[in-house]
Amino acid sequence: MQLQDLEIFQQLFELRSINATARALGFAQSNITARLQSLEREFDIRLFTRSHQGIVPTTAGAKFYRYALDTLRATAQVRTQIHRQTEQPHAIISTLLFNYLINYRRTLQLNDYQYQLMSSTDIQQLNH
Repeated sequence: MQLQDLEIFQQLFELRSINATARALGFAQSNITARLQSLEREFDIRLFTRSHQGIVPTTAGAKFYRYALDTLRATAQVRTQIHRQTEQPHAIISTLLFNYLINYRRTLQLNDYQYQLMSSTDIQQLNH
């Protein structure tokens, strides 16, 4: 199972239509059907009953929907947390001060910020 399978299932559950899901996600109907069948085989459950009016979730399908939503939300949260951790704060610093803090004082850590070096005059103009 892939995360995209859960996204497809979510759309199937909410739209109650294989055709509408295929259109919404830009897939062929046969691809959506195959992914649904793959999920049903993997979990050995029937997720929907099919009719001419569309698809109706089974009891297992409703439980699986809650699982899919929880998993997709948790994945989004982890991605956000990881992304925030890898982003460095941005700092504008004058070239002279940067060189002084790096070479002489050795107090500036290069990994702490993403530095943008500017002349003192250019920094002063930022405030105007």
